[in-house]
Formats: sequence, structure tokens, C-alpha cells
Amino acid sequence: MAVIYEKEIERHIGNVKVSKPRWKVSSREVLEFSYLQKVGIVEDNQWITKLRGICLQVSSPARNPHEINVIIKKPFPGKIQFARCSCTGGKSGKSKHTAALLKHVSK
Repeated sequence: MAVIYEKEIERHIGNVKVSKPRWKVSSREVLEFSYLQKVGIVEDNQWITKLRGICLQVSSPARNPHEINVIIKKPFPGKIQFARCSCTGGKSGKSKHTAALLKHVSK
């Protein structure tokens, strides 16, 4: 399900000029420990692909999971048009949960 390149994630999240940007480390951990539970396509047409993901709360796995919504503009490899997570920092679309979902669908 590769629909974007990692360069597009860096453009969206912000490519910090350090050896290991925090979002890369945090999102890798979310994927590595299987906190990202489900990722699916909720809409796919000639212009966009809408993705939705469910991610366990790292700090409190027993609580309701975070919901991540992403819209990727076509043609592929696409551009991130919208990203949002239900976590506290997710309104910016730049949370570790959003980054993990984007990495999951990247080349």
C-alpha cells in the first residue's frame, strides 16, 4: 500500500536538521511495538485517497485508541493534503501517531 515517499512525510512533519529527528524515532517505536493497530482506505477516487488508522495510546494502552485521518492527493506518490490525530498534539497533523501511519504507507 505504498502511496507516498518518505520525503513527503519529512515535508509535512518538518525535516529537522539533526541526525535523528524525534518524529522518526517516535513513529518507528509506534510501528515496532505494534501500537498502530489498523490502517485502512475509507475513500479512494481519482483525486484522493482517504486513510484512517487506529493507534493504541503509548502512555495508556487501556484507554480509547487514537484515531488518525489522512488525505493523500493523487497522483501517486501523492502529497499529504490533510492529516489529523485525536491525540493532544494531533490537530497539527504532525503527531508521532500520524507519522507512524504515514510511514506505514510510504516507500
